[in-house]
Amino acid sequence: MELVDKKYKELLAENEELRAQLEEAKDTIEAIRTGQVDAIVVENDKGHQLYTLETADQTYRLFIEKMTEGAVTLNRQGIILYCNSQFATLTGQVLSKVIGTPFSDFISPSCRQDFERLFAGAWEEDTRGEVALNNTLGTAVQLAINCLNLEDGYFLSVIVTDLTIAKENQQLLKNKNEELENINKELEQSNNDLLQFASVASHDLQEPLRKIQVFSNLLISQNRNNLNEKSITFLTKILESSDRMKQLINDILN
Repeated sequence: MELVDKKYKELLAENEELRAQLEEAKDTIEAIRTGQVDAIVVENDKGHQLYTLETADQTYRLFIEKMTEGAVTLNRQGIILYCNSQFATLTGQVLSKVIGTPFSDFISPSCRQDFERLFAGAWEEDTRGEVALNNTLGTAVQLAINCLNLEDGYFLSVIVTDLTIAKENQQLLKNKNEELENINKELEQSNNDLLQFASVASHDLQEPLRKIQVFSNLLISQNRNNLNEKSITFLTKILESSDRMKQLINDILN
């Protein structure tokens, strides 16, 4: 009798479990029928797999597929529920192998701690950060992560921007700036050399010029009575020319 009662209770429990599974299946079918969901994630021995329904909003999907950035939807566990072809291209994987995979698998090991920080913070506020992908090129990307409050819970929307061209432009700009700095240094050195030359040349030119002025003044002062008017005029012109030469030399230095 006890054995019969035990079997009876086990059958009741099994029946209740089957009823619960049936109700869950009915709810799922109703949600699909009424368009409340556009994809289902199924966990099996191959991991998480996502099945997209034909009733999904086609216009929205076309828009996402045409984006030049990668677009990804994550659940609380960080599993990729949806992504566009651009993100799959960035990872170097086919789309079917990307969906249902943890997003962190596609992040370079050296950047996973940074991603985990962004992922954790995104549930509270929008986050943005730069990481490298775990592909053959180690592609640098920027992640813009936003929390989505949908009818069936909270999810994360991730926009993935390839920074390859931006990085190349930054490097090119850096190289050009370095070239410009080197040219400026060369110009400064040339200016210093020119100033040094001008200083030496000025000194060498002013020395004989001073002697011309001194001796010309001596001739005029000591021999004025012995010089005719024409000779004095010549000496005066020599002094005036030497003054102009002295001014030109000073202008070069200044």
